[in-house]
Amino acid sequence: MSYKHIAVAVSNTPEDYTLVNRALLVAGQRQTRLTLIHVDDELAELYSGVYGADAAQIISELENSQMEHLQQLVKNTEWPGLQLKVVRGELPGTLLEIIEEEHCDLLICGHHHTFLNRMLPVYRGLVNKVRADLLIVPVDDTAVPVAGDDSDDVVQ
Repeated sequence: MSYKHIAVAVSNTPEDYTLVNRALLVAGQRQTRLTLIHVDDELAELYSGVYGADAAQIISELENSQMEHLQQLVKNTEWPGLQLKVVRGELPGTLLEIIEEEHCDLLICGHHHTFLNRMLPVYRGLVNKVRADLLIVPVDDTAVPVAGDDSDDVVQ
């Protein structure tokens, strides 16, 4: 099956390399659009007016750091139509909204081989509600740089 728009849910961990590599492998042809999405659910709880003046700067710095991670993931990947998104929200709702808005036809997520991760409500919410195809990729603690990445750097 050929996909037109693949979304990759990343979590700012070294395992993200595995997910991006899988997306590139599945995409196969350069006509496929790729969108890397990081949903920061920790910052979703902060609302304007509830935190101090310095918090806005801290939030901005965190968002910039997350975007830098996404840029590092694909720094040696030349792919037309590549989008990087860092958004605040709750999982799985915010992720599902982006998948719908962007008309993605495949969502790639990762999981660790633990019983707890298989039972998390986030995965159940995705499986039950996502309209796109869903590929859940097993990941481990060994990071592999993205195809074409000649550096030994691994984002921590």
